[in-house]
Amino acid sequence: MIGPQGGVVEETDPSSPLFGVRVEVPAGAWDECWEVYIQYESIFSTPDYPDGFVPFERPDPSGAVQIEIGLSTLSGFYPAPDPLPIQLSFPMDKIQPEAIEVRAAYFYDEEQQDWRIVFPKAMSAERLWVESSTHAQLWSWGLINIDEADFDRHVAPAMEDYYGSETWAEVQAAIDEIYRQGLEQQDLLICAGLDFAEGFFIGARDAAGENVQELQVSLDCGDCNAVSTEFYEEFVDYIKLNIQAMLAEMFVEVIPGGLVTFPLKLAAFAMWMSIEAAIDNLACDYDCFFSRAHPLIYVNVAVYYGSEGILEVIERYRNSDYISCPPAAATEPLLMPPG
Repeated sequence: MIGPQGGVVEETDPSSPLFGVRVEVPAGAWDECWEVYIQYESIFSTPDYPDGFVPFERPDPSGAVQIEIGLSTLSGFYPAPDPLPIQLSFPMDKIQPEAIEVRAAYFYDEEQQDWRIVFPKAMSAERLWVESSTHAQLWSWGLINIDEADFDRHVAPAMEDYYGSETWAEVQAAIDEIYRQGLEQQDLLICAGLDFAEGFFIGARDAAGENVQELQVSLDCGDCNAVSTEFYEEFVDYIKLNIQAMLAEMFVEVIPGGLVTFPLKLAAFAMWMSIEAAIDNLACDYDCFFSRAHPLIYVNVAVYYGSEGILEVIERYRNSDYISCPPAAATEPLLMPPG
């Protein structure tokens, strides 16, 4: 039971798939007392997750979280009405992102019949926090693969929430004002709007890239720029070398000892050592990076590649047959995103 004084309800059963899920209500947020339940929604009644969503139980089939808030009466359970502000937090210590993945929560929007990404309000290596004004929806958490997720359908709305409605409204209002100036110079007006939007997302991309650089410097894991092409190209080499090292190690172990087999065993060992040396010579120590990387690195990587995606759309439209634009005039961002 939680009331005006605030409180916390947490799933503490280690055998539950929702172990560690927590509902927090700050003091003064509620005017009345309500019962709060954290329940597991089975995979059979959980809507399918879209491409790019990696929920908390994957690779196994994953259910969801159902928060029940209300009062038990003689005639049954009476659900609490919305809006009812709550803070949800999810355990993240067992969820380790790979390249092009970002930690996130998501809820199922009944009106849109779709899952929606929610970038965190706060995050640590062990826990992710989100805020909500409604409890009557399914929640899940885990990873988003930015390369596989539908950008327009899922990533762009999450970025709007991330930057805030006010900043997003400023961008839209400025473009609308340009359009209202007249239709006789339609192409020029559209191009000016594209320049404005391009400037905004250049600023967003560059700010996110700088944040990634600043965060990775303190890791002391080599040159690990997670928003560079070289980072991912070398990551592929890292995977291949690790597979080769594993095979070489297995080969050394299965070759029997003996005078005849000693040269073969020595050659296999030398190959193993050369592969390990090649891994050590990579610019980025990936084992170090993935174990020490601050969670905000992955949020900024998502913003960086999200902005890159929008810039590609703008460029394709600028070069389409529908309009005729001069070269982009915006070399500096026209509106810097917050932070």
